[in-house]
Amino acid sequence: MRMAIILARHGERLDCAECFTIDAEGCYWDETTDQPWDPPLTASGELQAAGLGRDIMAHLSALQLPPLTRVFTSPFVRCFETAAEIAKVHRLASVCVEPALSEGFDEPFYRSWCVPGANCEYGGPPGCGVGVQVPHSQLHPAALRSAADLVPMDRLYALEEKQADIDMMYKPMLPLSRLNYTWGKFETEKQLESRMRSFFDFVADSFKNETILMVSHGGPTRLLFASVFPQAGFGMCGYCGLYIMCKSPSDNTWIAPVTPFTEVMSVQDLKLEPEHICAQCGIESHDGAPGDGEFEGHWFCKLCWQDFLLAKSERN
Repeated sequence: MRMAIILARHGERLDCAECFTIDAEGCYWDETTDQPWDPPLTASGELQAAGLGRDIMAHLSALQLPPLTRVFTSPFVRCFETAAEIAKVHRLASVCVEPALSEGFDEPFYRSWCVPGANCEYGGPPGCGVGVQVPHSQLHPAALRSAADLVPMDRLYALEEKQADIDMMYKPMLPLSRLNYTWGKFETEKQLESRMRSFFDFVADSFKNETILMVSHGGPTRLLFASVFPQAGFGMCGYCGLYIMCKSPSDNTWIAPVTPFTEVMSVQDLKLEPEHICAQCGIESHDGAPGDGEFEGHWFCKLCWQDFLLAKSERN
């Protein structure tokens, strides 16, 4: 039986979706939370994650690969929520939290939330980009603590009831305490690639003949895929971008029958003409299909339309 390692990026994150939107009191989302580095998914992001779960199931069936058996996720909330939605689709009771899959703790990451005027823009806001000196007194206090303190497990425990259980029997390959980066002591791209590749190799050696999902972030997924396939030359994938990697039956080398080149975009960003594009899973159709539906100008395929109606009825 062949093994497969699936790599996916999280769904749409709340801060980037709202970074140019001000609430009723005139505040950005980043200004209303005490954890601006760790946004949850948007409602669209949750739909994207559920759609990704169904896409994974369809791909595995088409490729004649084993069903999904384990889900590993970055300890950031948006990744945990994405992993939980996928686990629900595949009827898996729990997910494993792995710090090795964390966001990169480089200077652009810190500047997206901890410097004056930060508004989630990777690299920092205008006038405060990479290299600009910032007095410690003007930084978000959390930037001066260890990176491990940014993603404590108790945040995720609070989400278990409505998301998915955390597998408490799993011992992470990379202990959370090893994430000891901080402002001024940033993680390099080489260090990030190394921890991602180390975990990939750990999974490949430890779970032979299984199908494993790893949910991470844009930069880490790009670097890992480039490490496994250095000649591919792919850029950053979009939200819920999906890579499926498996061993070739002929020579036991890694191949990638599925890679992400079409972003599963937010409902607001979808352009439906001249083709129909499902606002949830991104599937395209020229003619529609029996059982599909439309809401406020956005088209949904049959399966996603049923999910949309159910979610809408629960909100009402």
